[in-house]
Amino acid sequence: MPGMQPPLTAEQQALVTLAQRLATRCAARAAQHDRDASFPFDDFADLRREGYLTLAIPAELGGRGISIYDFCLVQEQLARGAGPTALAANMHLYNLGGGLALFTEPFRRRVVEAVLRDGAVLASSISEPGASLGSPQVVAHKVSGGYRVTGRKYFCTAAPIFRYFLFNARLEGCTTPGVSGTVALAAERETAGMEIIETWDAMGMRASGSHDIQFTDAFLPDECLIGDEGAGVEGGLRCLPWYTLGIASVYLGIAGAAFDFVVDYVQQRHLQPLPRPIAHLPGIQFSVAEMRTRLAAARALVYQTAAALAQGVDLGEQLLPEVTMPQYVATTTALEVVTAAMQAVGGPSLFRRHPLERLYRDVRAGTLHPYTHYWLLEMIGKRTLGIALDVEPRWV
Repeated sequence: MPGMQPPLTAEQQALVTLAQRLATRCAARAAQHDRDASFPFDDFADLRREGYLTLAIPAELGGRGISIYDFCLVQEQLARGAGPTALAANMHLYNLGGGLALFTEPFRRRVVEAVLRDGAVLASSISEPGASLGSPQVVAHKVSGGYRVTGRKYFCTAAPIFRYFLFNARLEGCTTPGVSGTVALAAERETAGMEIIETWDAMGMRASGSHDIQFTDAFLPDECLIGDEGAGVEGGLRCLPWYTLGIASVYLGIAGAAFDFVVDYVQQRHLQPLPRPIAHLPGIQFSVAEMRTRLAAARALVYQTAAALAQGVDLGEQLLPEVTMPQYVATTTALEVVTAAMQAVGGPSLFRRHPLERLYRDVRAGTLHPYTHYWLLEMIGKRTLGIALDVEPRWV
């Protein structure tokens, strides 16, 4: 894989080997799941058996207690085999690694036990049709013993398999000054008033099961509150590094798979009347060099940031730009690298019998995740210039 990193510890190497083994199994099924737009339940069965779903649970609670750096390592490798599977696993692992401390004690115990015992999966979404990320239109009404929730979320990755679904909502009647007036809540599958609506039929990440979820006066008990009431958006910053670096790692993994494919392909591809494979053409060499260099630079930023966070560096007011820049760079780079890989292969890259067509469609989604690229640039730019994020004009 292009890019230098510090030598892995024995434990990290074991984690990478685990992820590579799982990636190989998932890769064998990826094309069919993509073609059918079917959720990879078989992949998740493997993840359960191998303990992958417990990696981000702290060791004192019975998990592996991986760091955010280790998280990037394993997710990048898993995505090399199947991007949609890695993306779905990302939603599960980032909520455990970044958000578990925000759960109420009863809910934390219940979730950890379910993951360890049953391989239960967490999912989440802050996206809604027609609403910006910081202003949810899903409404939570405070009632005796909990909340009543109504509204719709979409892009709910892993919807076919989750046990617990985490989301944000506008808290009706919240007048607390200085907070966003939102709540983060968790709903268990089969909650009355919660319906999964199978809408996912997309260009890329077709096997991710990113359906809609409709809440209709659904009751969620107080123990399902995540973080502080009224400050759901603010609490989400605790999870942000795990989310953004996980997204970055997934798309770098997909781009890495495309890079490996093109390196092998051009060394085998012969065109008449050339006496040697097309790898000997300077244009191909320049293209491969460019891809390798871009991947190495993006990986360096992701892992440098992850290493700092794993070592306890406090980014303070610069948290937002520092953890979103790797997402921006990695997802941009991934799209550029897969595009360049297709250009190097030429027309055959469009055939479904080669993986590049699927990898391109999958990697194309990278720039559209929260936060989308123009939002990322606005946030990074405003933080750099000392401008508050809500100052007009806004991107959206």
